[in-house]
Amino acid sequence: MSLLRKRPEDVGIHPHTILRMMDLCDKAVDHMHGFILAKEGAVVADCSYYPCSNHTVHNGLSLGKSMTALAVGMLIHEGKLNFDTEVLPMFQEQLPEKYDSRLEHLTVENLLNMQASSAVVSTPFLKQPKGTWLSHYFSYEPFAAPGTVFHYDTGGYYLLSCVVTKAAGENVYSYLKRKLFDPLNIQTGYFLEDGIGNNVGGWGFFFRLEDEMKIAQCLTDGGLWEGKQLIPKWFVNTLKVPAVSTREFPHLGWTYGYSNGFWKGKESIFLAFGAFGQLLICDPQRRVTVAVSGGCSHD
Repeated sequence: MSLLRKRPEDVGIHPHTILRMMDLCDKAVDHMHGFILAKEGAVVADCSYYPCSNHTVHNGLSLGKSMTALAVGMLIHEGKLNFDTEVLPMFQEQLPEKYDSRLEHLTVENLLNMQASSAVVSTPFLKQPKGTWLSHYFSYEPFAAPGTVFHYDTGGYYLLSCVVTKAAGENVYSYLKRKLFDPLNIQTGYFLEDGIGNNVGGWGFFFRLEDEMKIAQCLTDGGLWEGKQLIPKWFVNTLKVPAVSTREFPHLGWTYGYSNGFWKGKESIFLAFGAFGQLLICDPQRRVTVAVSGGCSHD
């Protein structure tokens, strides 16, 4: 099913308000590619900037972290994982000869909330031969005990994606396609893999903005879509409350906290964020959802 569409004034938004927002973005934002705005479950503004289109696949980058987290939440709901599941026993064959013993206490929850104190970026993995990424991950020496410190961590989400493959018997994309994407009628998109069947988890998520909007709208509505509970409501509720503090990382843009793969905003707002301006913003209280794509600079 396509997204429902209404005129802005039908949901209490004056069209001039949207035009003013667009004017501000034109002045303040470098290289916005497009945005979709919905209120009360209906799209009221759908804008793309030439030559980009909201109907073609784009690189969502770290939105992949949030998608991986959704798969984890759904598997926990199915009883195939727990927050306190220890990760190391799943990968005995991939362990290097020497590894830091603190990794033996690394849990799914640590990975979800970027408290693994492990690999920070994706670049070191891309330099490794295919099939060796897990061993490479476990060769890292954590700079703190797992579960004690928040630090932005792309490598941890690669490991979390491998956990999903182990628990579900299929990778993140395949699992979410059956459980979430197909019910949302999302037919176009892909998630990069590591060469041995696992999705990369922390990056490499390629979808159309309008399809990302469907996922965001489902989250704003508490995991519901057309009367069906696609994402467990309890898991969506965890995204509204910070699990860990992010005040030590103000340069990332949000200091309201992080919870299970999503950034916290004010009140009950939560966000999925990818580099260079990829955003999914969910505001359940006001029933507002926003999806944005861009190619912004770090400035």
